[in-house]
Amino acid sequence: MRESGDHRGPKGLHGGAPGAPRGLLRPLRPVQAHCNHEEDGDGGQVMDARDRVMDRGTESVQPPQKRLYVTPDKCTACRTCELACAFRHSRSAVQPQASRITAHVIVPDEHNVPLVCLQCDDAACVAACPVGALGRNAETGAIEVTTAKCVGCRQCVAACPFGQMRFDDRKLLAFKCDLCGGDNPSCAAFCPTGALVWR
Repeated sequence: MRESGDHRGPKGLHGGAPGAPRGLLRPLRPVQAHCNHEEDGDGGQVMDARDRVMDRGTESVQPPQKRLYVTPDKCTACRTCELACAFRHSRSAVQPQASRITAHVIVPDEHNVPLVCLQCDDAACVAACPVGALGRNAETGAIEVTTAKCVGCRQCVAACPFGQMRFDDRKLLAFKCDLCGGDNPSCAAFCPTGALVWR
């Protein structure tokens, strides 16, 4: 969630990836290197949005029961995932800028990729937060924002190398993907092409 570069909708909510103001192609390499790769049924590459789950401040590693898999080759940039996410979290399908996921068009009609939080093991957003408002949900493995603690400093937004922290200018709070509480994330549930799969 960067403060600038949101070209998806009216002012108020900002995301870092949509306009790719700082060069989107650079972060994609470490994302792919960090993620688990599998072959999907069509022989395409599937990126696992989480390699593992690590509790903050411990050495224990516990794989989540389910993971969010991304297959960029199947993404058509229809933005259904954005609308589904926005409705799930804000109950408004007309505010896709409230979405925690972005369907980014890298090359029109050729290459699209759904950008979603990787729930990093050693998350830069968590380390950057000066008040401890970000932490790992032990049940879902998602890094979540405790809004009661968030002071709106945007340090987490600046720290995320993948542009997946967001900031609400109206509420002055950071927000991000929470994997829908581990209950079949809406982005995957409504993806018409199988570019996003929860399994």
